[in-house]
Amino acid sequence: MKEKNINAAVLNMFTIKPIDRAAVENTAQKTGVVVTAENHNIYNGLGSAVAEALMETCPVPMKRVGVQDHFGEVGSVDFLRDKFGLSAASIAEKPIKAVGRKK
Repeated sequence: MKEKNINAAVLNMFTIKPIDRAAVENTAQKTGVVVTAENHNIYNGLGSAVAEALMETCPVPMKRVGVQDHFGEVGSVDFLRDKFGLSAASIAEKPIKAVGRKK
């Protein structure tokens, strides 16, 4: 991120429900972009909860990293990370794409 002049913050979401709305909103206001990362389906998970928390008070460009609505598969951890876009390299691409959508 630093090489691309992107200042990032990491917010560790301990729970989805109840979601820490204040922390999510404060981080979104500081960064202007949100990327969520979770190691399961992106639907009805952390990304959905964060999107719901932000849409009325602080809408910003957002990307969700996780399994894109596929059934689970069996394989090595590295294989599954690559297949479902959960590797460090894949996750690092998402903020760059989201920043490109910033007004």
